[in-house]
Amino acid sequence: MQQLALCAAYSVIVYGLRRRNWNARLVLRGVSVWLAALAALQIALIPLQGSSVMLNALPFHLCSFTVMLTIPMLWMRQERLFQFCWFLGMPAALTALAFPAVGYSRWPTLARWLFLTIHATITFAPLMMRATGSRPRRSGVWTTLLIGNAMMVGALAVNRATGANYMFLSSAPAGTPLTFLAANGKAAYLAALECAALLLTRALSRLTVKEG
Repeated sequence: MQQLALCAAYSVIVYGLRRRNWNARLVLRGVSVWLAALAALQIALIPLQGSSVMLNALPFHLCSFTVMLTIPMLWMRQERLFQFCWFLGMPAALTALAFPAVGYSRWPTLARWLFLTIHATITFAPLMMRATGSRPRRSGVWTTLLIGNAMMVGALAVNRATGANYMFLSSAPAGTPLTFLAANGKAAYLAALECAALLLTRALSRLTVKEG
């Protein structure tokens, strides 16, 4: 399974960074360039298969927004970007790895490979930062939730204007836990997403933030 192979490979990188066996600056920048190349290829394929960039490639999905933050986070070792990627980007990407919702493509094997590799990269990127000294902060939870809610408002507006389904706010992708949350109507779905984000970030805060 590709997910397990990717997780194993990135775990080796995290371990090497934690043990300080490798040059952290070089490794993080290398992963940053790798992720940028993957994202560029994924976006380039959209118009080639006759799909709309406007409907599919704007950074209003949580994971695509996280990609945009992860690239400079790794390149500059940016702590503020790390907070969002740790508290919301990482668990969202991990969920996508567990329940991949790969859209239609003329090149399904390549599309699935790109989807899984990108999501594995943004899952492990915060762990790489953590291995090199970054620390999640309790204040980062509230900043993350504020940014997440601003994204939701933006995605709702774009979806309404264009008919897109950014952040899967218009409909839940089949085969994912979101279908359960969406079972009771749009308002209940949005409320459930809000509650899930709050509970998730608070749980991560309790588990990973050290006082002092």
